[in-house]
Amino acid sequence: NVAHDFPANTTQGRQSTPIIIRLAHELPHAVLGTLDDGPNNMNNVIKYENPVRKELGYPERTTYE
Repeated sequence: NVAHDFPANTTQGRQSTPIIIRLAHELPHAVLGTLDDGPNNMNNVIKYENPVRKELGYPERTTYE
């Protein structure tokens, strides 16, 4: 549901996650079969989500819950 907030911890505190960032996180799961694994379950965030955040001017995500 796009009305949900989906807050995330970022370098600028806890913030809502825009839909484009949610897609950047979820598409690699669906298309590539990536997992939320690795140290602190951050591999998908580090490899796919944070680069999109940086490119679009959003603060990087710092944790995965």
